[in-house]
Amino acid sequence: MEKLPKTRKAYEQTLRQVAESAHGYVYEISYNSHVLGYEVFQKRTELAGSTTIHGKMVSWPDREVYPSSSDFGDWAWAPRSLERAMEILVSFTARVQTQKQEKDTIYPAPSPQPVPKPSVRDYPEMRFHVLGLFA
Repeated sequence: MEKLPKTRKAYEQTLRQVAESAHGYVYEISYNSHVLGYEVFQKRTELAGSTTIHGKMVSWPDREVYPSSSDFGDWAWAPRSLERAMEILVSFTARVQTQKQEKDTIYPAPSPQPVPKPSVRDYPEMRFHVLGLFA
């Protein structure tokens, strides 16, 4: 898998990786050697693929991806201080552990016997609602 680079340029700003955990990254954003803030985001991957651009086939391996501007507030954040950025990074691990526990609790192993699917006949009061009809 292709990992994210340690530094990159974006819109005349320099992004430098300052921390990495099993679940996310912290990048320092600077302009002319002045720190503007930080970007913290969860690790996300894009599977290998290919497409045609201007008549030329372009392909890529499995790779980690940066968040787009629309991802901020969802799986990426831009705190002003390194301290807050590190708190968010640590919270990713806690969130993943909580989600795993919830998944194990909510979705137990499937039962060996098949469970019958409910039918509209089992819920006559819903039949007309589902069909969009009125009784």
